[in-house]
Amino acid sequence: MSMNAFLQALGINPAWLPLYLLVLFLGVAALLAWIGGWRDLARRFPASGKPQGETWHFRTIGIRKWRVPTNYSNCVHISIGAEGIGLVMSFFFRFRHDPIFIPWHEIERVERKQHWFGGVTTLCLGSTPIRIHLPGKAGAQAMQRWNQRQGAGLRDNGAPSS
Repeated sequence: MSMNAFLQALGINPAWLPLYLLVLFLGVAALLAWIGGWRDLARRFPASGKPQGETWHFRTIGIRKWRVPTNYSNCVHISIGAEGIGLVMSFFFRFRHDPIFIPWHEIERVERKQHWFGGVTTLCLGSTPIRIHLPGKAGAQAMQRWNQRQGAGLRDNGAPSS
């Protein structure tokens, strides 16, 4: 059975297949943004401009809202700087995934765990149950920045403590 015959048996005009696939792709992207928590983070922490700091392109991160993990494999640009952490989705996957910038003072704690495949750093935000998992060098850099902030005695609002 040819592809055209198969699609026609399903009641799908083969000429419309690219449109069906595009709608399916966009629908899955929107669903992932909602289920995983990206949409909530983008509303709470919208990025204004390009984040400053060290940047890693096409990295993998995990975001967990409730008990549902969402994995973004090799499609997120991560920036870690003195002011906070920026997350920007790659162009082709950006639908419903607006850029995010999370200031350090919004992060309640940072945890680093070693696994067989390497280390994973988890960002725990104080204002939301969403957890962000950063593997590899970006995660190690986030942990290092967090420890520097804690060692400098910065209060929750980013100002030095007295």
